Amino acid sequence: MLEENSNSQNVNLKIISCRRGASHGSYRITLGDGSSFFLSADFVLKHRIKAELVIDSLLYNEIVNESEYVETYLKSLSLLSRQSYTRLNLIRKLNEKGYTQTSVDRTVHELESRGFIDDRDYAHKWVESRIRKKLDSAPLLVSNLVKKGISQTIAKSVVNSLYSMEVENRIIQKNIERLLNRGKEKDYIATSLSRKGFNLKKVLEIYNNLV
Repeated sequence: MLEENSNSQNVNLKIISCRRGASHGSYRITLGDGSSFFLSADFVLKHRIKAELVIDSLLYNEIVNESEYVETYLKSLSLLSRQSYTRLNLIRKLNEKGYTQTSVDRTVHELESRGFIDDRDYAHKWVESRIRKKLDSAPLLVSNLVKKGISQTIAKSVVNSLYSMEVENRIIQKNIERLLNRGKEKDYIATSLSRKGFNLKKVLEIYNNLV
């Protein structure tokens, strides 16, 4: 946390400096006791934060809470710049780093409103990538999305919209061909693909058309 050497018992602290931060419109203020905080531009404007302003304990506590939120939000943007996250996985990541639940909830709400996290879009892109690799059955795709933190409803909706009969047939054929190239027999292929969630009748039908 950025703030140091200060607590809610300190009252009538003077703001020594208020400068724009390096990231996303934030401001950094320094108090007379040497403690520093990052604040959002909206907060600075709302409370008329500026150098030489004397703050009481009530405003101090609001500053502490706002700084925690800004720090959480900036960390989230840093995480999202490196990889995509589902809503649930981002919450888990932030919780692991020790941010307060209030700041995490506010951050996630803001990120969703700005379109920085979108579970449906995440699921859509992930399923498309798996379909291109021609490996997974529809039930397996749904199961893996749920494990990633996507709701069952969104997972099923996305998979159903992308996993057509034609797609399913191509993927089954690809799996069968791969196993045939490894010297596997019909019974092994049928059992293996059935366990992965593929329809057994369709697997046998496509196998018989290939062999």
